[in-house]
Amino acid sequence: MNILRDKLYLPTIFLFIVSFIWFSKIFYIWDHDTGLWYLISNHFNKDYIPYSNEFDNKGPLFFIFIKFITSIIGYGVYQAYILYSLTIFLFFLILLYLLNKKKLDYKIFWILILSFSSIFFLRKTHIVFILFYYSFFIPFIYCLITSIVKKNTNYLLLSVIFFSLSSIILIDVYLYSLLLILTHIYIFLLNKKNLLAFTQYSLLYFFVFLIINYLPKIYYGYSFEDFFLSYFLYNLSSPSIGPLSSIKFIYFLVITLILPLFTIIIFNSNFLSLLNKRYDYFILLLFILITIIKYFYFSDGSSGRYIIYLYIPLIYFIIHFSEFIKINKITLIFSIFVMIFVHGKNLAPPVLKNIVLHKCFLNFFCDAPSYANLFKETLDYLNKNNDKKYYFVGINSWILVITNSDFHGVINNHYIYSCKSGNCTDQIDNNEPWFSNGLLQAHNNFLNGKYGNLVIHNHGFVRHTDQLSKFWREIKRREESWKSLDHYILLKVKRK
Repeated sequence: MNILRDKLYLPTIFLFIVSFIWFSKIFYIWDHDTGLWYLISNHFNKDYIPYSNEFDNKGPLFFIFIKFITSIIGYGVYQAYILYSLTIFLFFLILLYLLNKKKLDYKIFWILILSFSSIFFLRKTHIVFILFYYSFFIPFIYCLITSIVKKNTNYLLLSVIFFSLSSIILIDVYLYSLLLILTHIYIFLLNKKNLLAFTQYSLLYFFVFLIINYLPKIYYGYSFEDFFLSYFLYNLSSPSIGPLSSIKFIYFLVITLILPLFTIIIFNSNFLSLLNKRYDYFILLLFILITIIKYFYFSDGSSGRYIIYLYIPLIYFIIHFSEFIKINKITLIFSIFVMIFVHGKNLAPPVLKNIVLHKCFLNFFCDAPSYANLFKETLDYLNKNNDKKYYFVGINSWILVITNSDFHGVINNHYIYSCKSGNCTDQIDNNEPWFSNGLLQAHNNFLNGKYGNLVIHNHGFVRHTDQLSKFWREIKRREESWKSLDHYILLKVKRK
């Protein structure tokens, strides 16, 4: 059992294997978002600028990270798989680092490792972006709490740095800015009672925040107006439907042991009774309350990402108070069986489909079934006609990565050709699209002949007329001919 007692090497190997096995499901799922992020991150240049040309509501640090890793390991489908798997592994390493600082019994330690890595029970590959965000967010919270416990301004400065980095990944972090402000007040006014130092460090923190947020703007050259429209206004305009059904929500938290572990900690730590005595407990409670309120208010009703926004903060809370976890022998055995079940459901499908039964890792058109079968004809067409110009609308970006094809205009342009989520009607004139200056410019460039006269678009723009906008109608008015490419349609338009 000595090898199980090791709290560094064996869990590192385990988490590495879990990361690479789980994300290998990309070879039959071909998730749209991961393909889009990989494609556009590697095509930004002085003429193709994020937010100004390409539209996306994700922060620039994620695009920079993808481009940096790609510059080291190369460009392609397998390189993308390695990149995203390493992103997941990075998140796990941060959790492992925090756990390793705790003096835990090896049984509790491994239960936590198994619980936290069961996050993939959601089976959504695009959560890799959320894990990248929390790879910076968790150090922000850790350094913030440490600064309170140790009354150390260096940790508070580190917290500001990680907060600033998180802010150029996902806008959600601004909801937690109150924690920074209250901690700053506590350290300098309530503890040190130094108004001058409070003011000086306030300016320092604000300067650090501005510099970190301004550096990507210098690197890419996007305008503040376009960035504000894409990153802030679009995210704020997304409708809030409410959380998914409570039964599914509770089931997920129980089956991954998060809710049982959280309950055990609250019961054993005497957490509530210490709130008025310890400021770090107060900040942690506020952190959890903000997280819960955010989940219930902003959830879009899906079964994926919004649970993760609650799940991971609870993970940090559990790690912070992990020394209070007490599990008897029966509970331990039951927990292990639950974890075997969860990890089996997580890891068995990619192993069977990619290695044992269908060899999807080598054959993208495997009989898993693979989503790639929907665009096989499109791939064949592009491979035979890669010398032509195409304007892509609503296409899966993995197609262009697999064929190493160039593209014209904006890939993430379905926003301008459909309508704002929740505002779709049967009357095209009433459908209000979401568009930026870059989306509108790309649309006009195509109409003016800059990108040729061929459109490859998603079949959904034919089947679902309630998702069309006036801009798509401008293209359809010029329709000359079309042909089916399986899931996609090749549309030829007339030129003026």
